[in-house]
Amino acid sequence: MPSYSQMVRQYDVTQSTIDRVLQEFTYSGLIVRQPGKGIFVSSKAKDRFYIHLFGNSLLEIGGSDFPKLLHNEFKQYIKERGETFRYYVGVPDVDCNIGQNPSHEQLLLEASDGRIKGLLVGFQTSEDQLKWLRLLGQSIVGYTQWPEPGMVCIDWENLISQAVTTLVSQGCKRIGLVMPLNFAREKESDPDLLTHFCIELKQHGKTYKPEWTSACVLNPEEKDLVTEEAGTFTAERLYAGLDSQDPVRFNEVFAQSPDGIVILEETMARGVATYLQRKGLEIGNHVKIAAYTTKGSPALNAFRNEITSLQVNPRDIVEGLYQQLNSVDLDGRQSQELLVKPKLVSYQTSSVTTV
Repeated sequence: MPSYSQMVRQYDVTQSTIDRVLQEFTYSGLIVRQPGKGIFVSSKAKDRFYIHLFGNSLLEIGGSDFPKLLHNEFKQYIKERGETFRYYVGVPDVDCNIGQNPSHEQLLLEASDGRIKGLLVGFQTSEDQLKWLRLLGQSIVGYTQWPEPGMVCIDWENLISQAVTTLVSQGCKRIGLVMPLNFAREKESDPDLLTHFCIELKQHGKTYKPEWTSACVLNPEEKDLVTEEAGTFTAERLYAGLDSQDPVRFNEVFAQSPDGIVILEETMARGVATYLQRKGLEIGNHVKIAAYTTKGSPALNAFRNEITSLQVNPRDIVEGLYQQLNSVDLDGRQSQELLVKPKLVSYQTSSVTTV
């Protein structure tokens, strides 16, 4: 290992901080000090591994493909690096009875023996869950809904900006926004995506109408619907009245409905697109859709030639998590959040056609 003076320069900390950290490593059996020879990594340290934590959504049927794709990228990335990892599904919070979940008793044991290199959380955690994880005394980074220090999240504002710009360039005049219920702001520091959407519309000379966006919020009794069904219910509200058999009335209703939609969840986008097709509207022609997608997900394969895809690669998130983990300094302080920007991968250029 480097000398004291080299570590002080490399990590830009005091020698007392280096000494404290090395004492902890020695106590944990991760290093061995040999007077007159130096400091060496112990065999125990070479057996260390990463812990990947996932939510119950990894096992859900009918939900998003994102957790599974992210998990697969974790496994592939670790394999390429020649590292070892273990993963757990479901994380308790500070009030949970740990004894009811034997796997977390094992996690507590593994945290106590000093062999965990770091915890990487592949799902959106609550504050209580993060508190419980931090009690393990490990370096933690995670994928979060909104920007937080040391965490990785998707740049949703950037996605909305790209989507609105794309829909305007495609000739859309009436643009709506569809997003899942969990995108609603829970605290003041969370991004206000609806306000950002309104600003983008104004910059492009387009009008914001609440009736083109408010339908994305489900009623309480509908919260258990799978995400695709939620998209269908949302489309029914956005295009209420298209059931009419009167062509004149049908055209009147459509003229007051969105001809372009920004959708922040790919399975919801499938529900919206499927519903509109059943109602006789051509996706990519009568109604343009710009939707978030996950690279490798089959969710929108049926509409891949009709929908503008703003794609996020799970590999970018995994690499970002390891980058954040490596940036945690010796005092446990974490860097700024890392934002993953979606990439425009499919661009429909035809103008909107009147029904």
